[in-house]
Amino acid sequence: MLTIAMLTTPALAQEKALQDADWIAGQMRTQTGGGYSARLRMEMRPGAGKPVVMQILVKGERSDKTFSLLWQVMYPGKMKGAGVLVLRQQGKFIGGAAYLPGGPLEKFGAENLSGRIFGSDLSFEDLDQEFWKWEIQKDGGRTTLNNVACVTVESRRGSEKSIYQKIRSVIDLNKMVPLRIEKYAAAGKLVRLIETLHVVKLDSGRFVADKFLVSSPGEGTSTLIEVVDVKKASYPEAQFTAAALLELKMP
Repeated sequence: MLTIAMLTTPALAQEKALQDADWIAGQMRTQTGGGYSARLRMEMRPGAGKPVVMQILVKGERSDKTFSLLWQVMYPGKMKGAGVLVLRQQGKFIGGAAYLPGGPLEKFGAENLSGRIFGSDLSFEDLDQEFWKWEIQKDGGRTTLNNVACVTVESRRGSEKSIYQKIRSVIDLNKMVPLRIEKYAAAGKLVRLIETLHVVKLDSGRFVADKFLVSSPGEGTSTLIEVVDVKKASYPEAQFTAAALLELKMP
């Protein structure tokens, strides 16, 4: 969900995007390389009752072969230190762990990827962008979203393991940023919707989303996520272990 982007020129992007869904999926993959740290504001909006606000510290490291991600709660105080760890290797989920203050450290497997993060609308699987590596990427044609020229790409699960059967992305052709991502279960039911609310241009000229809304259609709940700060970083492997969940270390 958080990316360190590396983009091509808008004109070339438009030309290529209209020709090849695999090419544009490859462009999305290049946006998620390297290490980074980020701070998020997450507002969970239940169908009834008051919203719950959390501040999250994110640490991530991604290469062509591995992906490591750690989310830890900084606020509110009663949840401070709660964390989730997700690890992938060669595109496959190899393990995860979760910790709540006062409780045991719990490890989980691929069968638990549908679990919700801190009670939000994000699942464990939503924390990465592995669907851009799926074998099947289909051209969906051109469309317009909020008066923005876009191209759609449909990612379909092949031999990969996922809680989703297909994912449809609507991508801004000029900025090369997904504006809407629809995630469908095996029965073809839309179960997760991610909508980009704001896009910023970095000093490098790259565009990234820094505010988005995640909702669960049919459940009446949503989660607003705002990126407060993000920067490149590098971490040792020991930072991404179950034991690291027991300590909240600021970057």
